[in-house]
Amino acid sequence: MNCPRWNKCSAPVCPLNPDWHKSIHRNGDRVCFWLTESVKQNAQANFEGAGQSALLPLIQTPTPAIVDRWYPIKKVLDRASRTGSRLQTSPPKKGHGK
Repeated sequence: MNCPRWNKCSAPVCPLNPDWHKSIHRNGDRVCFWLTESVKQNAQANFEGAGQSALLPLIQTPTPAIVDRWYPIKKVLDRASRTGSRLQTSPPKKGHGK
């Protein structure tokens, strides 16, 4: 529930959930938006620009274990690391979901 996109996220593996390791991820399932953004070039600056700098270390901490456990997520993150940030083009709307 600490995620700015929690209300409408459908990714089964959430790095902000302390029980993420109990989740099930199947090939083709959505991957957490913030997880994909955390692997981008200039991630720190991108998160800061979106007002979410505190979120980045919380996401990066479990990331190595997540990619070790789920190869499909690793593939998505590898691909995401080579593309531009969506935070730069469309930051989350303030007050969304209120």
